[in-house]
Amino acid sequence: DGWQVCKPVEMRWADGEMIHYLGEALTLRVVQNLFDVPAQQRSGELWVFVVNDSEAAQIERAVTRWHQHEAERLYAERVAHYAALLNVMPRAIKLSSAKTQWGCCTARGTVRLNRQLIKLPLHLIDYVVVHELAHLREMNHSAAFWCVVETACPDYIRLRRELKACGL
Repeated sequence: DGWQVCKPVEMRWADGEMIHYLGEALTLRVVQNLFDVPAQQRSGELWVFVVNDSEAAQIERAVTRWHQHEAERLYAERVAHYAALLNVMPRAIKLSSAKTQWGCCTARGTVRLNRQLIKLPLHLIDYVVVHELAHLREMNHSAAFWCVVETACPDYIRLRRELKACGL
């Protein structure tokens, strides 16, 4: 039932391949272009513009840049929404490239959210955001912590299970 990740055996960076974004599969459209034009999402496709359309590294870089831009925009929006709900104020929001965790929160109030989260459905991103923001109230995983999470995510147990199934 849950959305299954996102680890293609070996990603081929080429026109027609599938890339993941917010739990959807987008068809990659690679266009040769002399100018550095940002990637564009058009319905179920992601159009990337590269100087050499047969160079995988250029295509990968363009997709990664787009994912990062989308992640920065979306995470900031979701954090603002849930921070107000939980009455907390993170000091900073940063992207992380952690290999084993979706997010973390430091005692000083910096929330780090994994770049790979942008590939998952929005409800799972929201769960991770709420989880990390809840640490600004409770720096542990006590019963009190889970009560904070539950105020913004009543079905957090199901979401947690779904996120675990995704695997990082």
